[in-house]
Amino acid sequence: MQGDDSKEGKDSKRLSRAELLEMLIEQSKEVESLKKKVDELQKQLDDRTIQLQQTGSIAEAALALNDIFKAADQAASQYIESIKRMEHEKNVEFQALRQKTLDACAVMREDTQEYCRRLRYESEAKRDALYAQLEKEEIEKNNSSEGSDPSTRTCLETSPSVGGGVS
Repeated sequence: MQGDDSKEGKDSKRLSRAELLEMLIEQSKEVESLKKKVDELQKQLDDRTIQLQQTGSIAEAALALNDIFKAADQAASQYIESIKRMEHEKNVEFQALRQKTLDACAVMREDTQEYCRRLRYESEAKRDALYAQLEKEEIEKNNSSEGSDPSTRTCLETSPSVGGGVS
């Protein structure tokens, strides 16, 4: 290598100042070009690093969102299950209350029908007793006035027989 150095030294001694200056300018341009290239490559490297970091951040964010969505889905499922359970409980409660109400209505209907039958029987009995009493009084009145005018007959004599009323 020393031989090469001496050769270059000899070549550089033979070059004129203008040629040396021109070589220096070319090397300066090349150095500038290489610096720009290094800066450009460094920028690309930084961009790649940022992209990788962002990709990592995006992946982490996606995982975090996935966890959030899983939690939200579980919460929604639990809520729906709770609503279904409450609906079932309310339905059972409703059916029990409905049956109790139907039973109470049936008892009240039977009680009302029995009460109406009793009132009807009592009313018919009172009516029959009143007709019998009036008929008895009419007969006594007719017996006491047997020779009286037939146009003085009362409405009881023309009324239906006792017990023949409305059933």
